[in-house]
Amino acid sequence: MKEKIEDCTITATQDGTVTAINATVGAAANTGIVAVLQDTDHLKVSVTIDEDDIKKVAVGQSVRIKSDATGDEEINGTLTQLSQTASSSQDWNRLRGRGHSG
Repeated sequence: MKEKIEDCTITATQDGTVTAINATVGAAANTGIVAVLQDTDHLKVSVTIDEDDIKKVAVGQSVRIKSDATGDEEINGTLTQLSQTASSSQDWNRLRGRGHSG
């Protein structure tokens, strides 16, 4: 019995957080992706900012990230990249940053 249980155990090859499960208990296993494992300690976020506000930010600046997904939790981060041009549809610039848990 122990051997059968070990044959049914899924072990991750890296540390991380399971963010999606694509299997159900009792269902036949297939060769597809059973679960998604992600490093949530180093999140990447892309946002847009109005052209009038772009002069107020700089690469390396500390940021606080809050979204519908994080609820009331704010994640501290660092601005890592600014696009050099506004998007063609509106006067918006793209920002990229990294969040740091903890």
